[in-house]
Amino acid sequence: MKLLRNILTLFSIIILLFTLGCKKEYIEEIQKTSIVVGNNNDAKVTPIGDTLIGTLITPKIYKIDLNKDGTDDIEFEAIILQGPSTVQKPQSKVKSLHSDIQILGYINSDTIFIHQDTLISGNSPVNVYYRTFHSCYRNFSLDSIYNVNNVFKIIHLSNGGVIETKDQFFSNSSILEATESTTGQVVGQNNDTTFFSAFINKNDCFSFPLNQEKYIGIKFRNTNKLGWIKLNLLEKHKVYLIESALQK
Repeated sequence: MKLLRNILTLFSIIILLFTLGCKKEYIEEIQKTSIVVGNNNDAKVTPIGDTLIGTLITPKIYKIDLNKDGTDDIEFEAIILQGPSTVQKPQSKVKSLHSDIQILGYINSDTIFIHQDTLISGNSPVNVYYRTFHSCYRNFSLDSIYNVNNVFKIIHLSNGGVIETKDQFFSNSSILEATESTTGQVVGQNNDTTFFSAFINKNDCFSFPLNQEKYIGIKFRNTNKLGWIKLNLLEKHKVYLIESALQK
C-alpha cells in the first residue's frame, strides 16, 4: 500500500508539472499577441538618436530597417515647402515602405467645410480678394460641406500604452504636422483696383503632438511581430527619432 501511495503521489506530481508547463506555454503564447510600449522586456530596442530637419524645397529623408534584414521598412520625411509671396510651409510625414510593414492607425472620414468671403484692402490702389477657405471645422454658421475624404491617421501612443495584433494597422502614409497653405492669382483689373482669387487650406484635420515623446506602433503583417518607433516632433519640420523596437 505504501508503494502504491508513493506511485500515485509521483504520478500526481508529474501531472501537475505537465499542466503548469502547458499553462506557462499558453500564457506565453497569449502574451505574444500584445506588447507594452516602452517596456524593454517585451521588445528589443535599437537606439537612434538622430534629428531629421527639413530644408527649403528639398525633403530630408530618414529610413529605418526595423528587423535588420537589409530592407528599409519605415520612412520619415521633413521639408519646408515654398508658398506664394515667399511664405514657408514646414511639414513632416511618415510612411511604410512595403506591404509587409504596417502602421497602427485608423481610416477616418474627414468632413471638409468651405467658407467664402471678400476682403478689400488699400485705398488707391485697391486690392480685392475673393477668398475660399477649406477646413475640418465649421468656423462660421453658414459654412457648407465641401466634401468627405477617407484619410489614414496615425494613433500616437504614450509610454505604457498597449499594442495588440488585433488592432488596426495599415501600409500607408500620414502627415504628422503641416502648415496652412495658400494659393492665389489675379483674376481682373479695373483702373486702380486689382481682383484676386485666393484658396486657403487650413490643414487642420489632424495634428501630431509637438514637443512630446510619443510612440508609433508597427506590425509586420506576415509574422504578426509588433514594435514601435519612439519620437519627438520638435517642430513641424523637425523630428527627433529616439529609438525603434521589435518584439522579441
